[in-house]
Amino acid sequence: MIIQWYPLILGGVITILAAGLRRFTGFGFAMVSVSFFSLGTAPANAVLATLLLQIFLGIRNLPLIVRDTPWRSMPWVVGAGLLATPVGLLIVDHVDEAPLRGLIGASILLALVPLIWRRSPFPRSGVVSPILGGFLGGLLNSLAAMPAPPLLLFLASQPDLSLEARRAALITIFTLLTVASLGGRALGAGMDGDVLLHALLLCPAAYLGDALGRKLPWSASRAVVDRVSYLVIAVTACTLFVPLVWP
Repeated sequence: MIIQWYPLILGGVITILAAGLRRFTGFGFAMVSVSFFSLGTAPANAVLATLLLQIFLGIRNLPLIVRDTPWRSMPWVVGAGLLATPVGLLIVDHVDEAPLRGLIGASILLALVPLIWRRSPFPRSGVVSPILGGFLGGLLNSLAAMPAPPLLLFLASQPDLSLEARRAALITIFTLLTVASLGGRALGAGMDGDVLLHALLLCPAAYLGDALGRKLPWSASRAVVDRVSYLVIAVTACTLFVPLVWP
């Protein structure tokens, strides 16, 4: 295979930005990388490259995952997310996609309002909060491939959860989802050798972006991270309205 260096360099820049956002907020890598990778390659290849890079970043962040993840709530979050997945797929099969995505986008934007005003839409204690966050995350993952908003809203509503623990929880959840997705991909469609090679070549860019995201001067400021996170969620939610206004 002949490597085309211009797309690889551009992919490296995208990977640095996506990995930096992921380490800074705990999420956002797939939103950025799949969107921009898809401009230069088939969407299936963009998704596969993103999954492979997220596995690499998961390995890179293992110390963070092991040390700071609030493991007590993880079974509730992940279990509820798995239960919600078939519900979302059932809804997709029976409801028109464009209005459904618009409704999801409006719901996400409305859910941001209480958080911006420092009033959580989730209970602050008990098992109801992680179950609700996990279920809504799994539901949105199957409906629109966007599990981050409800998970972040749930984690941001926990006053005793440190900023680094919140990042670790998000990274842990997405790493587990990525492992499951990649396993299904390997058993189903298989792996494209060219995509594997390009993902391998982009690993240094992912490493660099992760390091930069961790060392940003604002990375320890909850207020700044919250603003960036809410902005990313708002922009992502707005993209769900595109099929309604531009069929």
